Amino acid sequence: MLRSTMKAVVFASGVLCAATARATPQAGASSTAAGSSAQDPAQVLFDTGVADMEAGRLEKACPAIEASHRLAPMPGTLFTLAECEALRGRTATAMRYYSEYLALYRTFSIKKKLEQKDRADACGAQLKKLELLTPRLTLRLPADAPTDVVVKRDGEVVAELSMGTATPVDPGEHRIVTQLPDGTVIEETIRLTAAESKTVEVRIRKPATAPTASPVATTSASVVVAPNLLPWRLATGSAGIVAAIGLGVGIVAGLLALDDRQTLYQACGTNDVCDPKSRPIYNRMQALGAASTVGFVAAGVGMSVGVVLLVASPSAPTASPPVGTARSSGATSAPFGLFVHGNF
Repeated sequence: MLRSTMKAVVFASGVLCAATARATPQAGASSTAAGSSAQDPAQVLFDTGVADMEAGRLEKACPAIEASHRLAPMPGTLFTLAECEALRGRTATAMRYYSEYLALYRTFSIKKKLEQKDRADACGAQLKKLELLTPRLTLRLPADAPTDVVVKRDGEVVAELSMGTATPVDPGEHRIVTQLPDGTVIEETIRLTAAESKTVEVRIRKPATAPTASPVATTSASVVVAPNLLPWRLATGSAGIVAAIGLGVGIVAGLLALDDRQTLYQACGTNDVCDPKSRPIYNRMQALGAASTVGFVAAGVGMSVGVVLLVASPSAPTASPPVGTARSSGATSAPFGLFVHGNF
């Protein structure tokens, strides 16, 4: 958004002036120097920068034009550099170059001022427009700041008189470095957008580091009650309940069946011939025997399932399987039955 805005405010004549900026020889330059300008490193950098500028490659164009100006300062190169930085969106940098050009323009002769009047007018118009788009950053020191504190913004020392003054800066990130008398260096990054004004009190103390929490030792109890063990425990407990009920049913029904068998032996005698009146006792004995068998089978299945679940469940440090659990299914899983024969 900012770069497109900058393109709108840059004069169309800027690039045209740039193309011929270094073509005008400096006062007093010899024709020999002008004839060898093609091999001049400053001219090569300038031509390369203008070509990149016209192609929209501003990140390459502006550094090349700036390098050309450092090698051989010329008014046209300075003006072209200001135009490039304005297109690049570095509003504060562009304003500085435009202002430098106007300061240089005031030293020109009357003839040269007439020749460069269009550029001077363009600089004045650009400064007015960029003034509205350029962010302002104010840096302040805390009241308890020690003396001899050095503050740098983007690698350049901020003068003591500039502290507390709104300074034009380019949009984007800016690195603030504070160096204390004891050698402590504190760095922070500040971001500003177009036309934003921000006041920052530089830090003279490093932010307190939050203490690292020591890991809490996991006790065996927390492992035992972990949620993932709950389903296993419920299933194992259910299997145990089924086994206990089956065992109880098998024992009680078996004892009742044995009692009925004893009654039949007494009623039938040794010849295995029973009174028809004993049929209900016989039928009940058969039913109790079957119930006893089913009860013992259910007990065996329940205990077997419980053992499997206990072995397969995740182990807990404090939990240990009951002693002898793995061996308890063999003796009780055998079906119990009564086989009585007789004639009615």
